[in-house]
Amino acid sequence: MDYHSVTCCNNRKTTEEIFDHFDDIREKMLKLTPEELLDQYLTVLPIDHGCKFNMGKKDEYFTPTERNNSLCSMCKVFSRLYSPEKSSKFCIECGSMKGKRLQVIRSTTPDTFLVDSGTHRKVLIGCAEDDACLKKVQFIDYLGGDVFTTNLLISWILEEKLYKHRTILNTYAGFICGDEVFTITERVDYKNMTELMDAHRDNQAELIEGILLQVVASLDKIHDMLFNFNRIDYNSIGFKDRPNNYKYGDVDIKCPVTVKMSGFGRSSLMYKGRRLIHDADYNRVYTYKRTITPKIKSFTVEKEELFMLDRETISYYYYDEINTPIMPPAINIYVIWIMLMTNVEVYELVNSDLTLQKVWRGIWIGTDAYKKINDRIVSIHRADGDPSFVNILEVIEGIYLRCNVSDYIIEKYTVK
Repeated sequence: MDYHSVTCCNNRKTTEEIFDHFDDIREKMLKLTPEELLDQYLTVLPIDHGCKFNMGKKDEYFTPTERNNSLCSMCKVFSRLYSPEKSSKFCIECGSMKGKRLQVIRSTTPDTFLVDSGTHRKVLIGCAEDDACLKKVQFIDYLGGDVFTTNLLISWILEEKLYKHRTILNTYAGFICGDEVFTITERVDYKNMTELMDAHRDNQAELIEGILLQVVASLDKIHDMLFNFNRIDYNSIGFKDRPNNYKYGDVDIKCPVTVKMSGFGRSSLMYKGRRLIHDADYNRVYTYKRTITPKIKSFTVEKEELFMLDRETISYYYYDEINTPIMPPAINIYVIWIMLMTNVEVYELVNSDLTLQKVWRGIWIGTDAYKKINDRIVSIHRADGDPSFVNILEVIEGIYLRCNVSDYIIEKYTVK
């Protein structure tokens, strides 16, 4: 961003102009084709490896002249908004964005990159029929990025796609300063279900139903992008303390809070004919061409398209950091709902509320699947600490899962 190009009365930069420039960077990035992204990504992204301020990390005194000559454009901009050396969280105090609560997420990355990961064999999953949720595609081209790059691009892509849903954490800017990467996002009001349930004692059923429908509607909307969340944890979903009421098809979604999904550094999706993925080490891409087809079994039972994960696939899905397998989009819904159910209060509410329990029971196929799933979740309740992503995947190991689980849930809430 060219900081010095931002002008207004008395040469003071307003918050509106600053964030307009952030929007310009994002829009420019999203207009690029995959080939243009490969060529221009690191030129569009604000980068200054020689900044002497490093967003407050380097505790030095700078005279006005030194500050002008030694600080990168982004450090100058954010020094106008808050004191980077004091806190990573701040609130906009004036202008049309007054009251917005933002945060600066900083991390060190060995390399920031976006590379052509070549053409890999696509992992074939789901059912083989043409009308199944996933069709057979033999080969596919990949774009591989580091965690920072993948998170930034997928956040922006999903924000644009799910603009009306408002369920993606707003990411305003990303940049490189010194030897660190920075992401500027909005802040959530609740990060865990215990606090959220405590704050909504009088409408907990409406709360959980609204959260579920926001997640399902959002993931259903991006179904064709074959989005794979990957490694969902308790930091992946937060909540803004404001109602989110909208209509998705024939479903009325009403919730006292707004779901905010984030943490897409290891996610993947289809974007303009390429699959954008996280590459653990771009230097390894051209020699590491291992192709593994996870043993994801597919079935047709009473005209229901189903799939099942085994232990080997779960291990592969978690540990392989390249050639990320394209799991059925339905897996995201199952994993997120199970993650919510690892909270004891949510689990008890879902299994006692007639509507929620009917839907929860209905997404499991087989005579003993419902009991087996509940037993596995209860065992997580008895363990110490939060379950890992693998723990959550193990809950559904060997269980029939609906390929069309989003359609099933949406149909149950459709206004007749």
